[in-house]
Amino acid sequence: MIYCRCGAHSKSAQRGRHSRDLSPLQWDAFFDKKIFVDVGEDKFCVYLKGDNGPVFYLLHGGGYSGLTWACFTVRISF
Repeated sequence: MIYCRCGAHSKSAQRGRHSRDLSPLQWDAFFDKKIFVDVGEDKFCVYLKGDNGPVFYLLHGGGYSGLTWACFTVRISF
């Protein structure tokens, strides 16, 4: 689940300066496809966006997920 809104402001965020809508969003709000890639005994979750243009491989740090890049992916998509 994702907690960022990519710059969007909910009604609750507009009412109070410090209140934000932190309700979870699903991966498909940001990406087109979710696949699992098996490498040996390991399984990797891969999120895809678009089908043309340059390819970006975005890696996340330990303890995070590929959804770390969700808002960035929306911003760079055309």
